[in-house]
Amino acid sequence: MRIAIFAPLLGLEATGQSLVVANTANQLAAAGHTVTVLATDCGYRGSKVSQFVTVSPQVAVHIFPVNGTFSRRLYHSSALIEWASVHIAEFDLLDIHSIWSWSVGALADLFHVHRKPYVLTPHGAMTRYDWSKGRRRRALFYRLKLSDVWTLADTIRFLSRGEEEQSYYPAHGRSVIVPNGADVEPSPTAQQRTAARQQLGIAAGSQVLLFLGRITHQKGVKEIVTAFEVAAAQLPNLRLYLVGPSEGRYGEEVHAQIQQSPARDRIVTPGAVFGDARNDYFCAADAFITLSHNEGLSLAHLEALAHGLPMVLTASSNLIQLESYGAGVFTTHDPAQVAQDLVKLMADPIALAAASAQAQRLVADNFSWQHVLPQLVALYQQAIDGKS
Repeated sequence: MRIAIFAPLLGLEATGQSLVVANTANQLAAAGHTVTVLATDCGYRGSKVSQFVTVSPQVAVHIFPVNGTFSRRLYHSSALIEWASVHIAEFDLLDIHSIWSWSVGALADLFHVHRKPYVLTPHGAMTRYDWSKGRRRRALFYRLKLSDVWTLADTIRFLSRGEEEQSYYPAHGRSVIVPNGADVEPSPTAQQRTAARQQLGIAAGSQVLLFLGRITHQKGVKEIVTAFEVAAAQLPNLRLYLVGPSEGRYGEEVHAQIQQSPARDRIVTPGAVFGDARNDYFCAADAFITLSHNEGLSLAHLEALAHGLPMVLTASSNLIQLESYGAGVFTTHDPAQVAQDLVKLMADPIALAAASAQAQRLVADNFSWQHVLPQLVALYQQAIDGKS
């Protein structure tokens, strides 16, 4: 199978989506498929990319320039479309990992005209929550460019049932649920855990509650800080690590909140962390928290589970298996309730250890590449067969 994957963002700063695309391409290539990744030189919000994610040498990667401020806001590369027009015969299928990019429309039109299938993977960007962040701009973009892309897609790939149910526009029976995949990591040894903690300057005896992601409203970071203040009064060894880049005014407000917090000396904000450094934090932590308002299916959540971290999440994380596996707890956005759930989990070392083992089993059973890759390949093959 000859697969093209389009992702306008492939820089490390784009974190989850870039890593999902790279991991997916690597797994497909290792399984014997011919894979080409098409991307732009745009970073998050059109910024310059400082470093791209690492992709297997088995995968062909083409990075296309985006010229001009307006084009960068739209993540649109004319050079990309020109290249695809010349090389389209080399592909059996296009998998689009984005929707809010002008190039999405141009690529989808090109494949549709040539009677080649394309799969649309919106990564939570078509949910009602995402639309609430700029309804007028999204409605205009949808009318101008996205409407036909959405309605003519051979398959809409949702990452979870929750993402499908929250979709602003229905997929009209052309949807399938195939989650993100994750590597199941071996449990860190005591030596590895000690080394990671020393590397990060974490004091012996500390309990580490980890958040890893963008510091945005979507992730409920303000509520995390407030809940931690309450829980910290009952758990004197608990530390909160907020790992990730801050976004706009919300990020500034979170940092101001921390400065005024009575628990500020126990809250650490290292900023954006990429590559192997992410694994250091997963290895050093005792539990993971995100109070999501919206997700497709977060790669950071799967990575944390794969490293054996018990989770404190909202139902909006779409990890419906969490409590049935005993790998953590679903909570609300109410800081008082979150604090209560945190204390209950973190104060019981036996329950914490049991949840750690179950976290890895949850990933192995539901999100390992051994489980996910056959579903993805079957999705692609069905789309190709539908055009023949």
